[in-house]
Amino acid sequence: MSSRIYPRLEILFVSAAKDFDILVASIAFASKATSHHKSVSYHVIVPRVQIEQCKELLKDLPFQINIMDEEIFIKDELLLQLRSSFSSRAGWVIQQILKVSFVMNSQAPGVLVIDSDTLLLEPRLWLDREGKQILTPTWEYHSAYYKFLNSRGISRVRPKYTFVSHHMLMQPTIFREAFSAAGWKGLDELVMTLVAIPINNEESPFCIEYELYAQYMIIHYPDLIRLEKWSNIGFARNGKSMRDIEKEVISNYKGRYSSVSLHAYL
Repeated sequence: MSSRIYPRLEILFVSAAKDFDILVASIAFASKATSHHKSVSYHVIVPRVQIEQCKELLKDLPFQINIMDEEIFIKDELLLQLRSSFSSRAGWVIQQILKVSFVMNSQAPGVLVIDSDTLLLEPRLWLDREGKQILTPTWEYHSAYYKFLNSRGISRVRPKYTFVSHHMLMQPTIFREAFSAAGWKGLDELVMTLVAIPINNEESPFCIEYELYAQYMIIHYPDLIRLEKWSNIGFARNGKSMRDIEKEVISNYKGRYSSVSLHAYL
């Protein structure tokens, strides 16, 4: 089938300097993984102080990258509140909210959100013109995510599938519907909900991008889902150069896995 029938996609990375060494490769791999879609645009959200560094890093890529200041999406006072409430985990929370904000404001048929430390190895048809899309179930079950979403009327406490997949195709019209169904009218209300959650010793108390969307889709739009194998593997950086990592990933994992995550903690 001709690629012209496949809907336009926006690809989103939310990144920071610690992952900039991987970001160039992540974008390049994403380009190949979306080759079935004729019209694709690339967007990267970074902290304001890292914009020029990111522009310099990405200047040689053969397509235009829209590099954006995170403060466009989250007001200063909300950023301060999040940093005060979540301290060392604030970056993790802010990245989720940035993804939510971008998708909520997108007018594209689909947004492919990709963690900036993840390489997609295989091309897929992410979204068709009937609105049917890929979701990739994962093995992880972190009870706090589903207790929180259940409290907002979105998910079962023990869902049949979980979707902490490090990348996900999201349809903005459906994401906006899910966000509203959770009881939020805007980011201010979302942030107020998050900072009020008793954290105790829970380092990862919620998943408000991937699981909010996927669990809502599973319940309300099962006919629009095409489940495909996640097939992700973690890969330790171990101080290797990005060039060496790319060679090793292509040699050892392409054709065997669909994605590789180069998490800093591995």
